[in-house]
Amino acid sequence: MKRLLTACWRIIKKNAGSLFLFEILYRIPAFCLIYFLAGCAVRFSLEQQGYSYMTAENYTQFIRHPITLLLIALCGIVVLAVLFLEMMALFTCFEASWRKEKCSAAEMFVKGAARMGRFLKKRPVFWIFGILGAVPAAHLYLVVSESANLRLLSVTIQKIYKASPKGIFLAVCIAVALFSIGYTYLLPYLFAEGQRFAGFRARARTMWRNGWRQILLSGACAHLAVFALTAAVYLAVLAGFDVYILIFKEASVRMSAALIYGQWLKKAFGIVWGSLGFTVILGYVYASYLVYGSPEPAKNVKKKKKRRMHRRVRAVLSGRSFAAFLLALIVGLEGGYLYSISAQGTQVDALDRSSAAVTAHRGGAKMAPENTISALEYSVKSMSDYAEIDVQETKDGEIVLLHDNNLKRTTGMNRNIWELDYAEVEQLDAGIKFNKNFRGEKIPTLKEAIEYADGKINLNIEIKYNGHNENIVNRVVKIITDCGFEENCVLTSMNYGFLKEAKQLNPDIRTGYTMTMTYGDLSELAAADAFSVKYTYISESFVESVHALGKEVYAWTLNYKGDMKRMIDCGVDNVITDDPELVHQVLLKETDSNPGFFELMRYMMK
Repeated sequence: MKRLLTACWRIIKKNAGSLFLFEILYRIPAFCLIYFLAGCAVRFSLEQQGYSYMTAENYTQFIRHPITLLLIALCGIVVLAVLFLEMMALFTCFEASWRKEKCSAAEMFVKGAARMGRFLKKRPVFWIFGILGAVPAAHLYLVVSESANLRLLSVTIQKIYKASPKGIFLAVCIAVALFSIGYTYLLPYLFAEGQRFAGFRARARTMWRNGWRQILLSGACAHLAVFALTAAVYLAVLAGFDVYILIFKEASVRMSAALIYGQWLKKAFGIVWGSLGFTVILGYVYASYLVYGSPEPAKNVKKKKKRRMHRRVRAVLSGRSFAAFLLALIVGLEGGYLYSISAQGTQVDALDRSSAAVTAHRGGAKMAPENTISALEYSVKSMSDYAEIDVQETKDGEIVLLHDNNLKRTTGMNRNIWELDYAEVEQLDAGIKFNKNFRGEKIPTLKEAIEYADGKINLNIEIKYNGHNENIVNRVVKIITDCGFEENCVLTSMNYGFLKEAKQLNPDIRTGYTMTMTYGDLSELAAADAFSVKYTYISESFVESVHALGKEVYAWTLNYKGDMKRMIDCGVDNVITDDPELVHQVLLKETDSNPGFFELMRYMMK
C-alpha cells in the first residue's frame, strides 16, 4: 500500500504546478463552453418541438423526442472529447514525472492533443466507449457536482429514480459502478500504451492478482484525501468570504450576500472538485499500472527519438512566461465574464427591495391541518395576504380542499378522492392525524372555504390534475363566479390547459402557472397572469424578465429565513410559506438583521 501511494504521490508531485495550471487553463473554459452548448441545445430542441417553455407537462415528451436525444448524444460526445483530451494530457504529464522530467502545462496540452490525434487515427470510434466506461468511477466527483449544478440533469435523474423500481435501480447503479471501477484500471493500457484488449488481458489479470487488496485500499485512501483536501479548501474560502461580508457589507444585505456568494462558490468548487478528483484518481490508476502492471515499470514507456523542434518554439512551450501569460489571460477573461454575469444579475449592494405579499401554504399547514377551515383561520390570524389551497373533485362532482390524490396521509383512509362521493368524504376526520386538538375537523368544500375567506383573506386556488377530473375547471370557475370572488382569488395549476380553459370561461379571473423548471420563453404563455415557481429556480434576472411581460412571480415554498430574504431581495411579488409569521418578521426586519460569522457560514453552505 505504501509503495503504491508513494508512486502516486511521486507522479503528481513532480509536475504539480503544471497539473494545477493545466486544469485552470483547460477545464474552466471547456466547461463554460459545455454549459453554453447545453443551454443552446435545450432552447433549440424546445423551438423545434413547438414548445415555448419546458414544464412538468411536456418534460417527458421533450426528453424523449428524437431531436432532444440526438442533441444529448452530440453534447455527450463533446463532453467525452473534452475528457479524452484532458486524460491524454494527464498521462503525458505522469509519464514525464515517472521519468523524473519536467512537463509544462503547454507541453501537456500539445503532446496530449498529438497523442489523442494518433489514437483517433487508428480507432476513430472506439475512444467513445473507452472514455464512457470510465466515467462513473474516474469522473465520480464530476458526475456528483454537475448533477447538482445542472438542473435539467438533476430533474432527469430524479424522474428516472421515481419511475424505476428501487431495488432494480440500486442493483443497476452498483453493477455500473463495479464495472466502471474495474474498467478504469485498464485506461493506461488502452490510451497510454494504445494497446488493444487482446494485448493486455494477461497483464491486467496479473496486476489485479498481485495487488488487488493494496489497489482497493489505497484507492479508498486517495478518495478520502481528495474529499478532505477539497472540503478544507472550500471551508477556508467560505470563511474568507464570510469575513469579507462582515467587514464590507451592510447588515441588511448580509444574509442575501452570503446566499449569493455561496451559490457561486458551490459552482466553482464543483469544477475544482471534479478536476482535483479526476487528476488524483487517474494518477492513482497510472501508479497502479506502473507498480503492478509490469515487472519493469520504469521501462513501460518506450523511449522514442525526440523530434527536432525549433529552439524558440520549444522554449515557448516549456517556458514559464508562456504559461503565466495564458494564466493571466484566462483569469482576466473569467473575471470579466463573472463580473458581467454579476452585473446583469443580482447586485448585492443594491438589495433590500420592496415588500412582497405573503401566502400561507395549504391554508396554514404549520399551525393547523392543511386545507381545512382551521388552517384558513390561522392564515387570517397570521395576517397573510393569501391562503393557498388545493382543490380536487369527488366521484359525484363536488369540489373539495385536498392536496394528495389519496386520502391516507391526511385522514387515514387509503382511498383516492375520485373513488368516493362527497357524503363519504364528509365523514372523514382531517384533523386527528395532525393533532388531537383538531379531532373532528372535516374536509371542506371550495364553496365553504370561499364563504369563510370572503372579506377576510384572498385565496390562491390550485387546481390539481389527476386524470379523473376533466370537468373540474368548469366547476371551480362556476363556484368562484357564483360567489362573486373573482377579485379576491388567483387560480393556479401545473396544468396549463386548465388555465386556458379558465380564461375562456371567465377572463376576469387571475391565473398563475405553477412551475418546477425555468427553461424557455414565457412570452407565449398568455393564459398565465403570474408564474408560481420553486424558489431554487428563481433569480433576479428571471424576475425581471417576468416583470417585463407585465406579470408576477410567486416563490414557493419558503420556510427558511435566509431563503425568504433572498427571494424578497430578488423582487418576487408573492412568498408562499408554511410560516407566514416569519416572512412578516423578515419583511419588517424584525429578525436578526446582523447575523454572526457562523450563521453566515451556514447560509453560504446551504
